[in-house]
Amino acid sequence: MNGPPAEVKGAALLGLLSEAKTLPGGIASLLELIPAGVRTTYFASSIVHGKWYSYEALAALLDAYSKIPGHSGEAGFRELGVRMSERDFTTLLKIYAMVATPTRLADAPRQIWLQRFRNAGVATSEPGDHSFRFGIAGFPGIHPMQCQILTGYGGAVGRRRTATFTTVHDRCVHRGDRDCSWNSTW
Repeated sequence: MNGPPAEVKGAALLGLLSEAKTLPGGIASLLELIPAGVRTTYFASSIVHGKWYSYEALAALLDAYSKIPGHSGEAGFRELGVRMSERDFTTLLKIYAMVATPTRLADAPRQIWLQRFRNAGVATSEPGDHSFRFGIAGFPGIHPMQCQILTGYGGAVGRRRTATFTTVHDRCVHRGDRDCSWNSTW
């Protein structure tokens, strides 16, 4: 991959780590599933909310999650995305969700991507009358399970405003497409 390496904000890592608190053995059990070299490089000291980290750290966490029975697989990661959106809607997006239209609310994943990732492709949004497309172009290194988290997250975000909201991950680099995109309708 040309250019600077993909990075993730500490906030995204902390969000994923906070989900591990519910696992048997908590965060420590998740970190034990990460190869020692990667664990030492990124997780030997506290993660700082506003600091940038290599995307490798997030990929390692997602790989570790995929090894946990009951949390692995596409459905498990979509559910993880739903739980992460619920947490964001009790803190970060609480007021926004009350006043935003479905189209503006559907744009939340793009806005969050822009805040939490850099050099990780280009986040795009295409609003329609009763649809919305969120895309990530130029990031073939996206972890396949992050695609599933985004599917669950995006769907849960939209259902905050309308029960008929659905999100489909219609294009994916892991299925041979050039970019990833999620089409939401209501």
